[in-house]
Parts: sequence; C-alpha cells; structure tokens
Amino acid sequence: MTYSGVLRFFQIKGAEVPTFLNMLGHSFFNALAIAFSFTAINVLLVEMNGIENLPYIYLLGGFLMLITGRIYSSLESRLPPQRLFTLVLLFCMGWAIVARSADLVQNTLLFVSFLYALYLVIYQLSNLEFWGVASLLYDVRQSKRLFGMLTTGESVAKILGYMATPLIVTWFSVYDLFLCAAVAFLISLIFFYRLARLNKEGLKVAHHHDEDHEKKSGSWLSVFRIGDPFLRITGLFALLAVLVYYFVHYTFLNRVEVHFREAEELAYFFGLFFSFGTFLNLANRLLVFNRLFKMLRIGNMILILPAFLAAFTLAGLVGMVFIEDPLYYMLWVFGLIMLFDEILRSSLHLPSFFVLFQPLSKHKRLEGHTLAKGRMEPLGILLAGGVMLVLIWFGVFEIQSIIVCLAVALILWILVGMKVSRMYGELVRFLLKNRLLTSRNLDFSKEELGAIGGEVSASTDPVNLLYRLKVMGPGLPNQERKDLLVRLLSDENPLVLKEALELAGEFRDERMVPYARELAGHENLEVSSKAVFLLCSFLEDDAVEELEEDINQSRGERREQLVAAVLKYSGIVGATTYGSALMDKVRSSSIEDRITAANVIGLVGLRDYYHPLAKLLRDEDREVRRAAITATATVKNEKLIPILFEIVISGELFREASRAIAAFGKEAIPHLKLELAKSYDIRIHQRLLKIAGHIHLPGSLRLLVTELLASDPGNRSVAISGIYYSGETITGAEIREKVDRLLDLEAQYFDVLVAQLLSPLAEDEDRLKRSLLSELDLQRDRVLKIAGLWYGRKLIQRISDNLRSADRSLAANAIELLENRLVRRDAARVIPVVEFSLETLYDWKKSHRNYQKDQGIESLFFNGCICASEWLIALMVRIYRERGIELPTDILSRLEGIDSEAVMAELNAKN
Repeated sequence: MTYSGVLRFFQIKGAEVPTFLNMLGHSFFNALAIAFSFTAINVLLVEMNGIENLPYIYLLGGFLMLITGRIYSSLESRLPPQRLFTLVLLFCMGWAIVARSADLVQNTLLFVSFLYALYLVIYQLSNLEFWGVASLLYDVRQSKRLFGMLTTGESVAKILGYMATPLIVTWFSVYDLFLCAAVAFLISLIFFYRLARLNKEGLKVAHHHDEDHEKKSGSWLSVFRIGDPFLRITGLFALLAVLVYYFVHYTFLNRVEVHFREAEELAYFFGLFFSFGTFLNLANRLLVFNRLFKMLRIGNMILILPAFLAAFTLAGLVGMVFIEDPLYYMLWVFGLIMLFDEILRSSLHLPSFFVLFQPLSKHKRLEGHTLAKGRMEPLGILLAGGVMLVLIWFGVFEIQSIIVCLAVALILWILVGMKVSRMYGELVRFLLKNRLLTSRNLDFSKEELGAIGGEVSASTDPVNLLYRLKVMGPGLPNQERKDLLVRLLSDENPLVLKEALELAGEFRDERMVPYARELAGHENLEVSSKAVFLLCSFLEDDAVEELEEDINQSRGERREQLVAAVLKYSGIVGATTYGSALMDKVRSSSIEDRITAANVIGLVGLRDYYHPLAKLLRDEDREVRRAAITATATVKNEKLIPILFEIVISGELFREASRAIAAFGKEAIPHLKLELAKSYDIRIHQRLLKIAGHIHLPGSLRLLVTELLASDPGNRSVAISGIYYSGETITGAEIREKVDRLLDLEAQYFDVLVAQLLSPLAEDEDRLKRSLLSELDLQRDRVLKIAGLWYGRKLIQRISDNLRSADRSLAANAIELLENRLVRRDAARVIPVVEFSLETLYDWKKSHRNYQKDQGIESLFFNGCICASEWLIALMVRIYRERGIELPTDILSRLEGIDSEAVMAELNAKN
C-alpha cells in the first residue's frame, strides 16, 4: 500500500501527519507512564500490607483532586497553554522521581500512602493535560476522526506497560517502574514541545480575566448545586458509579493482598491481569460497542455494567455464606468483577452515559459532562473513603462489610439507573411531540417508537389519543378508530380538533355529523373551515337547506367557507342556488367582491370553475390577480397554464404564479419545456428554471439536469437548487459525471477564493475581504447542495442545519458525519469548502505552499466558466478602476459578455 493509500485508510489528511504523529507519541508515552505508575504504586501498597490505608488514601486523594481541579482552573485562566501543560508534565515527572527515591529516603507505609493519594491527582492531571492539548489542536470533527487511533495507541501503550512490569521488577526493582514512568513522562514532554513548535498558532488561546473567571466559578460549594432534575439524577448515577468502582478496587486489592506477598508475584499478576483487561477493553470498543448501540436503547446500555457487577457480587455474597474457606473463590469472583469493570467501564458504560446528554441544549450538555467528570468523580472517591472510615469507627471494617456496602451501592446504582432510563425516555417522548403533531408522514426509528409506544397505548389524554391515531391508526380496528375520533372531536384544543377533522375525512362515519355541525361555528377559522367541508361531504344536496340560514347570517371568510362547501358538495342544487351570485361578484366593479369570488372558487377547487378564473387572472387590480392565482392552484384546469406563464414572464407576482404552476404537476411540464426553448433573457430563463425546481417530478428534473453545466453561474445555481430541494436522489452515469465536474469546478474555485483572501489586494481592501468571505459562505451552501444531488437531501439538510448552529460541537459532528458518508474523492473536494473558516487558513497555507500569492480578477475565469457571483466581479472591477489598474484586454472582453447590470454599471462608470 502506498503512503497516500495508508493515509486514506486511516482517514488522515496529509497536512495533519506531523501533528498527528507527535500527538500519537505524546499520548503513547503519557499512557505508558500512567501504566507504570499504576502498577508500581499498587504493588508497593499491597507488598507493604497497606490495603487498610486505602480509606484514608481515598479521602485524601478525593480532597486533593478537588483542590487540584480548582488550582488547574485558576492557572488555566492565567497562563498560556504551553506553559500550563509543561508545568503539568513536569509535576507528573517530579512525582515519579520522588516515588523512585522512596526506598532511599522514606520507605514507609505512610509515605507510600501519600504517594498513592498523589497518584490519583497525577492521573487526573494527565487526563486534563492530554484533553487540553487535543481540544486546542483539533476541532471536534477532527477529534472524532483521529481519536480512534490515538486512544488505540493509548491502549497499546498500557498493554505494553502492564506486560513490561514483571520484567522490570524481576530484573531491577519495583521502584524502577517509577523511573520508567519518569522517563516516559519526559519523552511525552519532548513530543509536546515538538507539537508546540509545529502548532504555534494552535496552542495560542485568549484567556478570560481571572476576576471574570472567579465570578463565573462562584463559591466552592456552588459547583454541587444542581437545578435541573435530569442532571440531578444523572449526577447521582455518576456518583454511585465512582463509589462502586472504589469499593470494587478496595475489595480486589484486599483479596490480592491475602493471596500474594512478594513484589515479583504481584508484578506478574498485575501485569498479566491489567494487560489482558486492557486488551479485552480495546476489542470490546472496536467490535462490540457499535453493534450493541444499534441493538439496545441507551437507557438499557447504561445498566449493563451495574447488572454484570451485581451478578458477580451476588456470587461473592453466596460464597461468603456457604463456602468455608473462600480465599481462592473470592479472589476469582472479585478478580472477575475488577476485570469486567476494566473491560466495560470505558468502552461501553461511559460512552453510553454521555449519550444521555445529547437531547439537551448545548449549555445543559456541557453542564452534564462537567458534573459527571469534574465534580462527581472526586466526590465519589471522598464518599468511598468516608464510608470505609465510618466502618472503621464502628469497628466493623472487614471484607464482608465492604462486600455488603458494595452490594447496597450496586442496588442503588441499578435503581437510580432505572430512574435515569425512565427520565431519558420521558425526555425523548417530549421532544417527539412536535413531530407527532406537525407531520403527516411520520417515520420513526425503532427506539423512538419504543419510547412513545407505552404512553400512547395507555393514556386517555386527548393529545396522546391523537398520537395514537397518527402513529398506530393503520393497525387499529375500525370501530376503535371511530370511537377515538368521536372523543377527539369533543375536545377543546384547536390543534387537536384540526388534526381530528383531517383524520375524520379518512374514516367515514355518520356519528361524526353532529360534531362536524357543532364545530362549523367554531371561533377558530381553520377548525370551522375543516368542519364545514366535512359536514357538507356528509349532507351533499341537503347542505343547501341545512346551511342556508348560516350563510345568510355570516360575513367575510366564514361566509366564503360555507358557500364554497355547498358549491363543492351539493352539485346542481348548490350551483343553481349560489352560482349566479358568484358570477355577479366576478363581474362586479367592487375589488372586494372580485377577491371574494376568487377565494370562493379556490375553496371549491373544481376544474369546471376555470372560466371566471381566466377573467380574474387578467384583472386590472393586483390583489384580485393574486387571489385568482392562488385559486388556480386548487382548480387545476390546464387551460389556465398559459395565462400563468404570461404572469411569470412579466415578473409580477412570480412567487404566487410559480407555486400555482407547480401545483399542476405533470400537466405543466410540456408548457414549461416550450417556454424554456424560447429566447428569453437570462432573468426570465432563471425564473422558468425555478418553476421546474418547484414541480418535483422526473420530467421537470430532467430539464434542470441539462442546465447543471451551463456557462452562466446563475443558471447552474438555480438548477442545482431546484434538483436539491425536490428531495429526489438522481442516479445514473450522466448525473454522476455532472456532479464530478461541478465538484471539480467548485474545488478549483475554492482555492482561488482562499488565495484571493490571502492576496495583498484583500489585505489592503477590507471590503474585498468581506466580500470574499461572503462568497465562501455562499459556496459552502452550493457545494452541499451539489453533494445532495447524489447523496440525497435528507442527509445534507441535517448537516446544513447543524452547520448553521452556534454550537461548534454540533457543526463539527455534522462535518464528521458528512465525511463518513461521502466517498473519499468527493470528501476531498467537499470537506475543505464546508469546514473553511478564518481559523483554517493556516492549514490551507501549509497544504498549498506554492499557491500564487498575487492573484487578480483574471483568476475568477477558468475552464470556460465563471464561478464568481456578479457582485464579487463588480466589486473587483470597481477596485481596479479606483486604483488605476488597467484590465487586460481578454478579461475586459469576457467581462463585457457577462449578462449583469451590476458588472456593466462598473465597467461603464468613471472616476
């Protein structure tokens, strides 16, 4: 495999290689140092029979972690990142050196216990340093793309560290593990300095003033005040998770201390045990997690780890009661508990846990993440140490008591987890309600249907009954559907009534007539309109007599609704009763009467009513014509189409006319094709293309496909937007070829725009710089639409919506999703455009070292096409004129050929 092939396989861009390799080295040796430190400190503590000191170590360690977190936060607001991260690595290295000298200076259990408490701080600082560097060097999208390999490298480093532990202890001593850790931290520091040299701009960050930081931080206790109920319960869940871990940690080390005595034995056991656990963790992360994520709900996945640990703890309790000498049995049981915790916690449990916060707002997600990792972890360690100290105080600090505490903590963890699962389900159901009420075509995922199914089936609330009809209607018995409709038509909520009346048109039943008659007089016009038309559909000819008094007493829109419903459903009887009055209004000299006539004809929506509409479409009053055009969309008589095209060509009321033509669908396409074949100017031609985009049928889309490679950028843009917004994914060699050529063109234009942005002219002309940035924003939308021609609008629209969000993590996730869906060649052309910002200029310069630095207006013309907007071209012409720069003859002739009033005005202007 070639070098470029390797990069593509691992999804690494060429410009990212130096930074990535140094980041990989930094991460690898950091993890190696932690692996050596972890095994060394545990071997020392167990060898010195110091497990009884663990409660004090937890208490001191948790307290020191709280203090360290506060100090780190304060230094983060004062020091440049490079200096802060250097201090952290030096502190970690210093701890390892001090620990190495313990056998020479202060080899006591008390000192080793203090070193262990400091190790908890070292582990915290190591994580803060690594993720701090990563957050500055990579955005979230790059992180998700590259961190898979970085964390894999970290796992490999830990496996190697654990496996090397017994060899180092055998050949040297357990204290030399600390020396190895210090060397690993030093090498990690060297890699960090290399990173700093490569990314001087990336490791610069504007810190807020410390006074502001203090105001935001508040008091020490304020970090534990949680207002949101969902965050409260998830915070408690995270706290119990930490508590369980340290109970397991204590129980495991207690059993190890009983069974192993010598340092070498301990080193071999820890090395093999944790290397095997890390290997299984890595395998689980790569092979199992994604499959489970697709199969199970998040609410169930967070309970997998507690359930496994509870099962093994129950086995331990049974063994403790029924086995006379349970030494080896308990070692196996709690060894398996520790092993499963090592395998599942970071690979399955934590990723699932953090998904719980995804439905929340950006602020709440950040608060949830900070709560779980920054607050509950040290508090959980403090609580574990506190519980053990209470047991010591009462003289019951034995392994049996710890196992019972572990069992109680696991039960609480599972109960709280079930509560979290229920609250998460309620949150999902709440977020789905708008979709259920506002969408006619409902397409829910398996998890979403599961989330709403129970509530919908059991509830008697009118809104939930409506959900039931919309979601489960096709599967309900006919009688049950009818009964539900009758109950819903008795409700007072206008939103429920509108939806229920709409559904009542599908489930015909005479029992609905009284409800429709009552709702015909509803104060909400939308409800009354639906009710009147439903009532007349039942009454038919009898509607004339039934509604005569109501029509005579009504005015305005309500009268229009009643007359239209009678005319639509009462046949000859309705036409003879109200038809002549309608024609009188068509011929009336009153504008209001003619508008009323157009509205009524539109509400009736029958083809035979096209004669009066033809007259109204040519009315001298603009508002009458507007009402007639709107009515044409429901009458849909093909004889009205030519008149609508006359309106389109005139440019007046184009939006209404284009919608009316689109409503004809297939019938409009032959007329549209004839109009496009005529020699209209560019503006009219583009209006006709927009209508083709509104029709959303294969015939109209074929008309747009022929314009995709038009020389005029306006025609191309309209054709691209028309196909994109049709929602149709067009396949075939022809469209694939055109998409390729369009993406090639846009990729070249992107490089031109960025080079222009870096040109001396743009540096001197702020208005040009702003225009270029605006052009890049327009290009981003256009390139996404081009991708949507092949990959479908649904995917691109989701990505486009998230890109517009102020939440940078959402935007980064959207770009990552897009990159994963596109084939490599398309991604190489689309992603640089989509992810562009002023912050990425540095990366572009690194990957385009030989770009032409003094580009002019001629760079906007290439491959026989113009990609730039007329406004950018016009601005550059103006700048050239104002600066006295003469336009080249060939460029001038091309500019004169552009059909743009703005460009021509600048060419003809004089200083």
